[in-house]
Amino acid sequence: MAIALGTTDYHGISSGTTNTSVASNSLTTTGDGNSLYVCLVSNQSGTDSVPTVSDNYSNVWTQASSVSLFSQQNTTLFYTIAAAGGSGLVVTASWSANASLAAIIFAEFTGFGAGAVGSHPAGTFNGSGNSPTTAPSITTTVANQLVVDAFSMYSGGAYTITDSGAPWAIAVKHQTNDSQDGALAYQVVSSPGAVADVFTYNAFGYSAALAVSFTQSSGDSLMGQAWM
Repeated sequence: MAIALGTTDYHGISSGTTNTSVASNSLTTTGDGNSLYVCLVSNQSGTDSVPTVSDNYSNVWTQASSVSLFSQQNTTLFYTIAAAGGSGLVVTASWSANASLAAIIFAEFTGFGAGAVGSHPAGTFNGSGNSPTTAPSITTTVANQLVVDAFSMYSGGAYTITDSGAPWAIAVKHQTNDSQDGALAYQVVSSPGAVADVFTYNAFGYSAALAVSFTQSSGDSLMGQAWM
């Protein structure tokens, strides 16, 4: 079964609003237990800057990596493998205290099977506010590993977000400057080696990038074929 990009989503809390949680929109995912869900959660401030993630299909979400600046601007990457889903999936990130400018960015990868998580190196934070921001490098070990790079930023001005381009593909992106903005990018590597996406933006803003890799379960792989 080939890997494919499924449902994607962005939802953020508008500027000037604080809350203890931020939830995705109501989503319709594949729901056959062969999906991988990945979400990026970011916020500008909060006493407890690292959230927990849950959903209404009882999937168990695992934190891949997290990075913060002065315990204020925080970005965390989560995943759940062999995820249940279907109509009305809602993914929620929660804090123990109010967070402001919070956002959740979601992507589903279908046809994944049980699979396994690989590398998830420590995140990078661009505290200088200057573009670009490079995601942590992941060294893949076999062909056809899925690598997901995530990017978030807060800026006081309008901007656009771009990345390195092929072989990276943008799964989902938000760049309207009304909350935490960012993107999830991915690629299926053709051969083992080190990979990292570079995210560029055209305004001053604090930004962060995270990365995680996954290996498809052997029962779902196509012998001699790439997933995409």
